[in-house]
Amino acid sequence: MGTINIMKKKEIICYVAGKSGGHIIPCLTLAQEEQKKHPHIDILLLTTDEPLDLMISKQSYAISWIVCLPLKTTSATGIFELFKLFTQGCITILKTFITLLRYRPLKVVSTGGFLAIPVVICARILGIPVELYELNVEPGRATRFLTHWSIDLRICFAQTARYLAKQKCRIAAYPIRFFDNTKQITQKDALRQLQLHDHRKTVFIIGGSQGSLQINKYIKDWITINPHIHNQIQIIHQIGSQDNFNWQQFYSEYHIPAIVYQFSMEIALHYSAADLIISRSGAGALFEALFFGKPCITIPLETKNNNHQVANALAMQKEYDELFTLLRHAEIEQNNQILANTINKLLHLYSIHHHNDISISAS
Repeated sequence: MGTINIMKKKEIICYVAGKSGGHIIPCLTLAQEEQKKHPHIDILLLTTDEPLDLMISKQSYAISWIVCLPLKTTSATGIFELFKLFTQGCITILKTFITLLRYRPLKVVSTGGFLAIPVVICARILGIPVELYELNVEPGRATRFLTHWSIDLRICFAQTARYLAKQKCRIAAYPIRFFDNTKQITQKDALRQLQLHDHRKTVFIIGGSQGSLQINKYIKDWITINPHIHNQIQIIHQIGSQDNFNWQQFYSEYHIPAIVYQFSMEIALHYSAADLIISRSGAGALFEALFFGKPCITIPLETKNNNHQVANALAMQKEYDELFTLLRHAEIEQNNQILANTINKLLHLYSIHHHNDISISAS
């Protein structure tokens, strides 16, 4: 994106994140906050060439330079695949080392993920200080590995410290991408700007930066088997890039006003307009719902190798039980009405809290 004028020394801070909106968005937020405090600072971003990473990066005004590092985290089974991964790893380390040697940043800041590993190692070899943010309750494998490199580790959940007993941790606020004045937009104004109705309940569905096919399926079932709510709701739905279902047509067939999109960075109005949020349990989604003070049904992603979202959801529900309701996939699969009942109940309670006469009865 630019070149350095070698005749003029610049103060540079390097930020590292990629492969997930949950890593790169808070990382860029930290970069923007740094540049607002210190306008003379230039920002170097190390990320991947994944379409999502580049799209998010290019929408950030804080970045002076972007350098893409090759990174594939898929498992390899054959000798040829292992050789390719080894070669790619060597290229990544070499490119990282050359980049840091060239730009000589004051420090390296990362929000975790495997991309941080070669960058942190190279930074420590070059004597460059490192700040690592662990955004989730349970540290990822990259964070656990990097704690052995004696870096400045900042955590957003107090519970995280117990997983990192040998490392000095500092509590830090989650880097929310919105500003305090964002909350000054009233729900009525947000609905008007989005051309939605103020006499319907607004449900904002967000499945993370890549969307959630499972949550999308649950929403389709909820709409299909509960015809009595069709004239009482409207939907804002971030469907993700992997869902090819025609959601706009689906909502139109049920006469439900809807805004449907794959991914957007401009979602502050969507939060402001919402009566209820349905989301995954990534740290970013949970802290954003908390920031806007909106009730949230959170459905954590659960896999054989990684259940960190469950820990996030449990921590938030324990701390803010008036806002967060945790539903597990097993619960929803066993009872196809539990999500509908929870949605209807929360919308009803939220309307009473705001002295709104329109409510939806639980089925």
